[in-house]
Amino acid sequence: TGTGGIVGGPTSNMVIGGTSNFGTLTFSGTNQLLNLTLNRTSAGLVTLGGDLTILGTFTQTDGDLSLNGFTFQLSGGYSLTSGNITSAVNSSRLIVDGAGPLPLTGVGFGTGSTFNTITLDRASATFNTSSSVTVTNLNLLDGTFNNTGAVSIAGTITREAGTLSNTVVPSATS
Repeated sequence: TGTGGIVGGPTSNMVIGGTSNFGTLTFSGTNQLLNLTLNRTSAGLVTLGGDLTILGTFTQTDGDLSLNGFTFQLSGGYSLTSGNITSAVNSSRLIVDGAGPLPLTGVGFGTGSTFNTITLDRASATFNTSSSVTVTNLNLLDGTFNNTGAVSIAGTITREAGTLSNTVVPSATS
């Protein structure tokens, strides 16, 4: 508990291990890491306290990452064993760009997750997801977004060279 933050940087590596909830991950200064490993057993949750960009590899061995209304940008590889990327706040943004391998098994979003924007901009890559998700704006700039659940769109789909490979459900408007 406190008001400080972790000092990272484009050459910094971070491993978050342990059990149960971690709390809020807040950075002082740069919001970049080279590599991040998340290994929180017993339904462990790490909550972002600001935007975060992973330049190298995000390794999600166990535990959930809550975007908490912030932007999580994956510019490198992503290795997934277990866990979800969740968002209970509609202002959260997930960006998958750059280069590097993505999980062959589907990335889970957690029950009831809703995102403001999901952007896929990774040439010749397939971003596999395994759960239904609600998103206001889906940006398919390059690569394939392959979701085995339903994607509920509350706003727009922007497509350049990207592909959507699943069911899209328009959200109800009032």
